Amino acid sequence: MINWWEGAAGALLGATIGSCIPLGWSWWRRRIERRGEITAMYAERYRVFLCLRALIDDGIMAPLYRLPVAMTEQALPKFIGDGSLDGNEVYALVEYINRIEELNRGLDRAGEAHATHNAAGLKVEFDRNVSKATEILDEKLPRHADRTLFEAVGDVLFDLSPEDGPYMRKNLTTPPARKRFWPRWSAFSADWATARFTALLVIVGLLTAIVLIVQVGKMTTATQAAESAAKAAITQADAFIAIESPVIVLADEGGGIELINAGSAEPGRKITEGAVPEHSTVNIVVRNVGRSAGTITGVDYQWSFGVTPPAESTEYKSYKVELTLAPGAEHTFNLNDPIEATGAELATMRHGSTLHIQGSINYLDLLGKPLKRRFKVYWNQSRGFVS
Repeated sequence: MINWWEGAAGALLGATIGSCIPLGWSWWRRRIERRGEITAMYAERYRVFLCLRALIDDGIMAPLYRLPVAMTEQALPKFIGDGSLDGNEVYALVEYINRIEELNRGLDRAGEAHATHNAAGLKVEFDRNVSKATEILDEKLPRHADRTLFEAVGDVLFDLSPEDGPYMRKNLTTPPARKRFWPRWSAFSADWATARFTALLVIVGLLTAIVLIVQVGKMTTATQAAESAAKAAITQADAFIAIESPVIVLADEGGGIELINAGSAEPGRKITEGAVPEHSTVNIVVRNVGRSAGTITGVDYQWSFGVTPPAESTEYKSYKVELTLAPGAEHTFNLNDPIEATGAELATMRHGSTLHIQGSINYLDLLGKPLKRRFKVYWNQSRGFVS
């Protein structure tokens, strides 16, 4: 005679083992897939290295080869979905893909110039392609912890690998602390939940309920996969927007604010040092340091006299405008707003008081989202406006 708890324990053990089989299979399949993706990315990066060196060293202006990046593009969303990459690693891989695609477009343009016997155009494209290749291999960037983009991508691949990467280890920096190679358990939480429910339902013998739970588990897994893909797409889109969006700032930091004499003597003269005159106004000089044109919608500002900067305020004056500023271009806004210093304010400037100006530059990103670049400067009698 078999006790009821022995039967229940056997049913629970069988349900657990049966539920772990698909769970283990999913885990093993993703592990093999991930290993293949990393190996392919290593091989692709090695081929990119050979092409870049050939472009720089051989002097062939219109080569037939193109730099491969397809495997990296295909694998990146999966690693983002696994949660294997932090923000800096995602940024490095996104920038690497973009820079390789830019260089491939340059090689296409060089090939077109060669085919049309445009020697001058071919020389221009070749010089630009060599410059881009040199930047990828040799330019150390603060945003990549003083590593080149090529080195940063190599460190990302090494960090993902279960062992030393088989390609180009001599060109990588000291490897970081190695992560676990196994995909995170959270990716299989739905299967584990299905296994527990299946075991409980086997104990009570409700076969129809078991079928229902399996179906719910599959729907949950599909939903989680869709959510992971959506999150990966959003992360890629945000990274692309951050790289390609305009960035509007004050030109030359504090130097982006110019103090202009508005008194009867020498009106319109730019003041670079000394005391603030009784009658003056300011110009605001802005620059687009981003990679695409930006639409400026206005400038909010306020000025005051005092020893310390004023507190943040919502009472700003608004200078409305709709201006498109190209990458690297500057524009000067003449506010024509008189700054009148009273006799008492002029007197206090001899005891530490000065002119403070604060506000924001308002502009739109690539998707038309409003952004604000805040600024706060004060007048220094020997250096002009400083942040």
